[in-house]
Amino acid sequence: MLDTALSSSLDDALVEAMVDSTVRGLQFAGIQFRQGMVLVNCETEQTVNWLGQIVGGLPSWRGPKLVTRKGDDLPKPHVMIVFFPRSKDQAAGKLLKLVDIQNPEFQTDFWKVINSKEQGHDQVLTIGIHPKSYEAIRTKGCTIHYRFGRIPVSGLKKSQGKPET
Repeated sequence: MLDTALSSSLDDALVEAMVDSTVRGLQFAGIQFRQGMVLVNCETEQTVNWLGQIVGGLPSWRGPKLVTRKGDDLPKPHVMIVFFPRSKDQAAGKLLKLVDIQNPEFQTDFWKVINSKEQGHDQVLTIGIHPKSYEAIRTKGCTIHYRFGRIPVSGLKKSQGKPET
């Protein structure tokens, strides 16, 4: 998920673009920051078109590349459950940082911890992930590098291809 500073920056960049726009009647019904995406609800087709035109070139935006999608083209959210051994008393952020260091293709900055539960000396995290992470994890046979090995994740369908060895 976009961190608070990045989401605030995007919000500010969109407001700045509205102020600088000559288009009148831009009307929104809300904005939500989710795993790897920002959902902007537009009330008019004119607003949809305006957003599609400006989002790729926001002058004050310094984050990841932005693209627009509508309705059925929106990526499906994915949730996985991961059992982290030997992680008692570790903050979820620290666990995700370790996963990020060992699995840079996952882009854990866009992940959202939905639930965290300790089990003995371990933790189980329920995590919302974005589509690129979903595909990367599937290509690794639904496993992630953690500490000195790999651990399985639950809740994701495995790729039809051969798992990475």
